[in-house]
Amino acid sequence: MFRSFFLFRLELGQLYQAYVTEMHPLLIFFFGMVIGALLLFILAASYQAKQTRLKNEELARITSGFISERLQTEAILNDLELGVMAFAIDGRLRIINNSMREMLGVSEDPQTLADFLSAFGEQNGLKASTLLGTGQSRAELKIGNRVIRLQISESTVNQGGKIATVAVAQDVTREQEQEKQRKDFVANVSHELKTPLTIIKTYSESLLDWGLVEKTSDSVRSDLQRILDDVNRMEALIKDLLLLSSIDSRGKAMHMEEADLPLLLRQIAERCQLQSEEKQIALSCYVVSAVPSVFIDRSAMDRVFMNLIQNAIKYSDKKGRIDIFISRMWDDVVVKVKDNGQGIDPKYQKAIFERFYRVDNTGSRKYGGTGLGLSIAKELTELHHGKISVQSMPTQGSEFSVTLPSAAKLYRQVMLSLVQQSTKTGEDILLKQAADELLQQAHDMGMKAATLQDLTRAERDSLMQPYRIDDVVSEDSAEDFANVLTGEKDTLGVTTEAKAKIISMPAQRSKNESAKEATDSDEVAEQMQIPDETIGPVTKADE
Repeated sequence: MFRSFFLFRLELGQLYQAYVTEMHPLLIFFFGMVIGALLLFILAASYQAKQTRLKNEELARITSGFISERLQTEAILNDLELGVMAFAIDGRLRIINNSMREMLGVSEDPQTLADFLSAFGEQNGLKASTLLGTGQSRAELKIGNRVIRLQISESTVNQGGKIATVAVAQDVTREQEQEKQRKDFVANVSHELKTPLTIIKTYSESLLDWGLVEKTSDSVRSDLQRILDDVNRMEALIKDLLLLSSIDSRGKAMHMEEADLPLLLRQIAERCQLQSEEKQIALSCYVVSAVPSVFIDRSAMDRVFMNLIQNAIKYSDKKGRIDIFISRMWDDVVVKVKDNGQGIDPKYQKAIFERFYRVDNTGSRKYGGTGLGLSIAKELTELHHGKISVQSMPTQGSEFSVTLPSAAKLYRQVMLSLVQQSTKTGEDILLKQAADELLQQAHDMGMKAATLQDLTRAERDSLMQPYRIDDVVSEDSAEDFANVLTGEKDTLGVTTEAKAKIISMPAQRSKNESAKEATDSDEVAEQMQIPDETIGPVTKADE
């Protein structure tokens, strides 16, 4: 069988050799070309597949980079206070940030430049200017109470070809308000200076024209007195303007210290007694509860309360009544100056704290003054972290209230800033000087720390003991304050034992007592059941 298979293969080989030998050369060439073409096709297909794969990888890389850059661009644009949107050459929206949506107040984005111009550029001329091809168009748009400044410009490449249209929006409401305030301020100052200057000029010319001989001594004295009064008025105005300027620039030199507010107010009221007696006005000062000390600039708060009391005298009728109430309200000190004078219409009560504002606009200048007193009082009070407000009705008198934080409250706020690692203490003049006062107290107690941060746990506990948290302070503040005392500055959390230590500290005054202190001062005055040593009118014995 093996032999038969061998003979078969031999015969097949001989047959193949005879066939190839007898095949035409062209046929052999043709088969070679076919085989070569197949090999080339296979190689070309393999190369094309490789190039396609490389192109796809490059495209994916470019696409990924483009998406990443677009996300970064959108993130940057969303952080801008400016509204930005861009339209492609075909006018279709390509990008818009959140600020633009908020300024325009739209729920759906304008999909084309034409839609945007139709919605926001018809009335202000922005659409016409843009369609005329000026290259850059500006207009203002009022949306609600806000004023939005819009600018549209064409973005081009170096060769001058347009690639996009960019719209930028800016909220200029505050800027325009400040500009209006500046113009009003300049106009008011000019008016306030012009009036006394005119009077001084008139009376001076009168003295020169008539001469001292032709006028009686009384007339000359009257003219000179009028000139002096207006010079004093100008001097007072300039002083007020300089003070406002220093407050605005935070350049006023403040000397903060702990003060007894009832004593300060009694001294101010005593100085105003003569002025009140001229109009037969009863001026009384009442301390309706135990009042903690405050941390203030004495001269600044003297000016605030002097202004309120003098205004009360000025706008009260003869034989009127002015009461000053001093009380503690939670962790603050409240001072109320109440009169039974002319009162103020509610629609004017917010405006009276603006610069140069006068309820009396008749021009008679019946009550004098510069129109800056309440504005200065408000800004000085706010520098002390306080508030000033008014309650009044026409013909029913006015009640001005000034609320100031107690010194203990400020000291705790300074210590809490250590936990929160806040930079506010260094920026705020009141907190900075409160921190300096605390450090001085630490040195007076024999502590050697260079800063409050250097105090040990025991030293902090000892230093803050007089200012401990009572039951009127929130639990969150108690936790923060506990961290200060325990030295755990790295977290706002606190152990149960430390928290219990703070919360369980005996309150200096109970909630019932605090609520009683919050009783309206009018009711306190009407009931008149408070012991004589804590309430009563100003007398010589009070000094």
